[in-house]
Amino acid sequence: MENNNQSHEVEFQLIGSLLKDGKIFARISDIIDADKFHNSICVDLFTAMQDVHAAGITIDQVTVGDQLDRNKKLESIYIEPMSGRSAISKIRDSGNPRNAESYAYTVLDHWGKRQTYEMARTIATWSKNGRRAIDISADGRGMLDKIDLLIGSGNARTLDAKTAASRTYDLSVSASNGKIKSVRTGLFDLDKILKMRPKTLTIAAGRPGAGKSAFVDTIALNHAMNLVSSDIKGTVLILCLEMSAEQVTARLLSHICEVPTSQILDGEMDADEWLKYNNAIEYFEKLPIKINDIPAMSLGAIRTETRRYLKDDEDNLLIVDYIQLATSGQNKQNRVDEVGIISRGLKVLANEGEKGLAVLAAAQLSRAIEQRAEKRPVMSDLRESGSLEQDADNILFLYSDSDSESLEGGSVKSNIKKVIVAKQRNGATSADKGDIELRWNAPIMRFENLSIERIGFN
Repeated sequence: MENNNQSHEVEFQLIGSLLKDGKIFARISDIIDADKFHNSICVDLFTAMQDVHAAGITIDQVTVGDQLDRNKKLESIYIEPMSGRSAISKIRDSGNPRNAESYAYTVLDHWGKRQTYEMARTIATWSKNGRRAIDISADGRGMLDKIDLLIGSGNARTLDAKTAASRTYDLSVSASNGKIKSVRTGLFDLDKILKMRPKTLTIAAGRPGAGKSAFVDTIALNHAMNLVSSDIKGTVLILCLEMSAEQVTARLLSHICEVPTSQILDGEMDADEWLKYNNAIEYFEKLPIKINDIPAMSLGAIRTETRRYLKDDEDNLLIVDYIQLATSGQNKQNRVDEVGIISRGLKVLANEGEKGLAVLAAAQLSRAIEQRAEKRPVMSDLRESGSLEQDADNILFLYSDSDSESLEGGSVKSNIKKVIVAKQRNGATSADKGDIELRWNAPIMRFENLSIERIGFN
């Protein structure tokens, strides 16, 4: 357990700084609140400061002392051998207002350590009372996630103008030298418009049966193949919440060997197809792909798997298929709120680390689209799905002019699918460039370039 003397010392330094310069209280109160303090004297003092600030009165040792008196807490302020206003004056001698933010983040850090310690004790108790290990792990992750959200990343991400400009210039130079790459979808017309850079969340949305899983699988495989052919370090992590790992793998193998997915799953292949299939497996085994098929995966589990397999200094891609099947781990009654928590969590995950991560998540469109004569998706079709519209950096809609037909339909027209770039935070959209047309190869469930018949693996 942490040294409480160290915790209390920095708490008094923070309180003393605020008593010296009450104008900085608003900035500090954005970082912590009264319940983050361990020392009860500091809790009472900070609470009194909150009351004084809320009343629009300047914070100093007199106004805080008056508020403590109103709260009947003045005599509880005791610094041996002094109490009351004399003790407040003594506390004021601690700390330096210029270091107040540093004190606040240190207080927050000590609070996080105490919370983690209590969580560990709780987990230890669960381990002895017969609970299942999988339930202990899930609940433990949920508790850690809550601590993470409250602690945040501190002031390590706060930059002054000079540092921010320098970093942005370095980013531009690195990009011009090809050192910072966006995800190559392998769909050339899409790559011309869309840049799935690190630190971005891209949502690929569509109606049921629009091919969302096939679309993200196509991009996952194409990116993994590009990593290998370009000798670039990186991993594609596929979290498939709807299908088994075997089903997803069968689709990816089908993309490579061009043997229909159904034949692979049924084992109904002739000698030539078996040869292609075996060659595809040999190639696939060398690809930097990880697949997890835990159903109803929690946001905490997503974060754990990502940190386990995706290193910050590599060109990685996280696939979530699909976002509405994940859970927040917070027992929300309202599914809209639940999806909102998940989308914000994925956005935070994309921004973690120095380099960050590209996240591609499939999403189901609102059922309201089924009631319209015009089936072309619009941004409002996402509004019943949490805050996807706000959280996503890029939003893609999958659509067909013959959308009333099944994806398995055999007409020539139904084999042309469109990608609508509805939102791109730092680039053009379909409103500027038009929709992107792709060929839908139904037997192997793959999206392809119109001008390219085959994406080989040799």
